[in-house]
Amino acid sequence: MRMDRLFVPAVEQVFTEIDRKNEELLAARAFDDREVRASVRGRRPTGPGTEQRIRATLRTVLASAQRELVVTCNAAELAKLGSGSMRGWQPSGRLRVGVDRQWADLHRSGR
Repeated sequence: MRMDRLFVPAVEQVFTEIDRKNEELLAARAFDDREVRASVRGRRPTGPGTEQRIRATLRTVLASAQRELVVTCNAAELAKLGSGSMRGWQPSGRLRVGVDRQWADLHRSGR
């Protein structure tokens, strides 16, 4: 699809399709037939946080296109999307303790 023809309904349709595929994937996992379950083995549903990142990427690309006057409206900015987790990666508690110890050791030694 050309960028200048990308409007809010088209962006929302992308996320509707992602949600539909997620539902199909989860339904196949719950199915009694082994072959159906095997057909989705190793596939993971797209979570709300990933959907938010996809939307953020679209917003960034369309903002650039808007600055270059390729598009007049940033459709991804206006599209409605459910809330998702936007938390960044955080180390596990055990790793964090190890990092804190290393930092404390370096601090004590004066390095």
